[in-house]
Amino acid sequence: EEGTKLYIKEVKIEGLEQLDKSDMDKYLALKPRNIFSWFTGTGVLKEEHLERDTNAIAAYGLNQGFVDIQVAAPDVQYKEDGIYVTFKVHEGPRYKIHDIKFGGDIIDEEQAMLDVVEMDEWKKDNDYFSITVMQEDSKRLTNFYTDRGYAFAEVDTRVMKVDGDEPMVDVGYMVNKKEKVFIRRLMVDGNTKTRDNVILREMRLGDGDQYDGEKMRRSAERLNRLRYFSAIDSELIPTDRPDEVDLKIKVKEDNTGALMGGIGYSTYYDVGVTASIMERNLFGRGYQVQLQGFFSWRRTSGVLSFTNPRVYDTDLSFGNDIYYIYDYWDDFTKETIGDTIRFGYPIGEYTSVGLGYRLERYDLYDVDADASPYISDYKGTNWTSAISARILRDTTDDRARPTKGTIARLWAEYGGGGLGGTDNFIKAVADWQGFWSINPENTFHLRARVGGVFQNTSSRVPVFERFWLGGMDTVRGYSYSALSPRDDKYGGDQIGGDRMGVLNVEYIWTFQKDMGLALVPFFDAGFNIDHKTMADDLNDKIVYSAGLELRWRSPMGDLRFAYGFPLDIITDVSEKRGFSVDVAGFEAHMAEQRRRARESQKKSGLLGQDGSGSSLFQQLADDGLQSVFTGYSGLNGQGRIVALLDESGLSVEELPAGQKGYVVTNQTPFYGESGGQAGDTGRMEGPDGAARVLDTQKPAPTLIVHTIEVEQGLLRIDQEVALSVEEDARMATARNHSCTH
Repeated sequence: EEGTKLYIKEVKIEGLEQLDKSDMDKYLALKPRNIFSWFTGTGVLKEEHLERDTNAIAAYGLNQGFVDIQVAAPDVQYKEDGIYVTFKVHEGPRYKIHDIKFGGDIIDEEQAMLDVVEMDEWKKDNDYFSITVMQEDSKRLTNFYTDRGYAFAEVDTRVMKVDGDEPMVDVGYMVNKKEKVFIRRLMVDGNTKTRDNVILREMRLGDGDQYDGEKMRRSAERLNRLRYFSAIDSELIPTDRPDEVDLKIKVKEDNTGALMGGIGYSTYYDVGVTASIMERNLFGRGYQVQLQGFFSWRRTSGVLSFTNPRVYDTDLSFGNDIYYIYDYWDDFTKETIGDTIRFGYPIGEYTSVGLGYRLERYDLYDVDADASPYISDYKGTNWTSAISARILRDTTDDRARPTKGTIARLWAEYGGGGLGGTDNFIKAVADWQGFWSINPENTFHLRARVGGVFQNTSSRVPVFERFWLGGMDTVRGYSYSALSPRDDKYGGDQIGGDRMGVLNVEYIWTFQKDMGLALVPFFDAGFNIDHKTMADDLNDKIVYSAGLELRWRSPMGDLRFAYGFPLDIITDVSEKRGFSVDVAGFEAHMAEQRRRARESQKKSGLLGQDGSGSSLFQQLADDGLQSVFTGYSGLNGQGRIVALLDESGLSVEELPAGQKGYVVTNQTPFYGESGGQAGDTGRMEGPDGAARVLDTQKPAPTLIVHTIEVEQGLLRIDQEVALSVEEDARMATARNHSCTH
């Protein structure tokens, strides 16, 4: 009989004094069974996990400075309600870093070696020893030596305890550089389809070169970016000479062809069907060819593309795209057949330039009689003749799923204006992307784009050469039509934008690397305007969205499923529910409120009856008199009287009991009426008298004026006074002000 299957009930770690078990839990493979175990697989006892977790606890302790940590073999008890696993730990003392030392074959000054390792920076920030930092430093030093030709260099690490009252260790790196080597011959192995020259042309090392670890790593990176191979490795083979080696590049061929078909949905195209056949490594020569078709009620398209990335094994690339596109727009129908020729050439390890030429013949029909001239001017048969240029710098580690590096791209296209055709325009776009990773599964991605379309003749730029934002690749959650400028003179036809900007912020969590599954929370922002009619209120045209995207590198190709939520959706939702947001009415009420506020200020006598700001207090402010508001941190304070006026506005030396007037102090906790919030009231007390503060105004940005009535004694110029705001009135005013907002 099999009996009842038992699951892990509890995992305990005994003997911890300074370490916290909750911090260790995320490093353990053994976990108690929970409600999600059916999906995660946790709660099952596996023998290999016992040894793994023993080492994981020891490694965690070593990373926290516990050099002498000991972890006993786990105690496993089987009970009726489950399995209990106990790890017994002896921490020992916690060691700080005393010094960092280098020994053996040192090829540079000590400071240069310290610049290579991270342990010195770790010492400054964390103080305690970390075995992970030491191990990573060993790799950094090894790379430092291999980059200088010492292909077989070895770095041994040592932890040496220091005598003294406080537990401390010296961290040592012992280097054996061995022989500097040169490459006698570069060989390729494992390529059953790809030709040797396709692999060798990506290498940054060749016959006769001194071995260079950095160039070897870059070569592997370039081979990975081809996406021809599932595995890439290198082997150094000794020869009969100690300073020469053969370098063998070992690859495992991957599938490079695909026959794909699918069905999808978007808010613009609705339901669409796509099919394609593609080969990334045709005949093993690195040629790329693809035939792709798409069909929906809005668009039907077909594209045949061919690219030779290295013409005759030179650095020159060539490509050609022949295409047919049928587009049903809201205001017209466009049918296009065209051809694009592309050339590219590298001007550095990470930078390339490119040129292209596009020739299209298109028919524009089903155009409304009252359509915008941006549309109607191109009714009938037209030609596009355009030349483009770009410069691209790409330092990313992977073409399809980058985890580090940047991509910077400048692109411009010139149409017509001497090149023939009926479309005349200049278009320019700047595009920048950055990728930063905590680890291969967690990547932060930032992308920013700006662009402009300009006239190069008196002809209008056609709508399909202008910018259309919205959808998967720009501002998710918005459709093209929602972000398109409109020609209000012609019934609000959508005409696209001639200035645009897009910002995308993404956090990419690859939760299933083997399947290529990633969740991507995102935030998008962008604008798409016609600068002739909308440039003055650009801030009002910026839209924002946030949402979640699922990415899947499926057998059918890369798939993306995104849901974006427009952050200014309130207006749209209100209208759909039968409500309207009366923006014009709101602005009218605000204008009336501002008029009433100005009238109130006039009546106060502080700004002058014409409201022009030419009152006595404005003049004092212009002369440099100012008062600092201190009421954010408290309702009481001290101040010195720097201006004293009677009720008629005359400057006086003193103000006796029974009289009203105006007081300016160098600093005050009293809030002057502004921004729709009424001024404070309270009391003002000096060495010779006291007054009640009836109101507080702000006739100039740097001036706060108290309207007072002296209740006893008198107030004098240059006197120090105690200022107390009436708390109940301030709080009630603030509540009302916030509620109004």
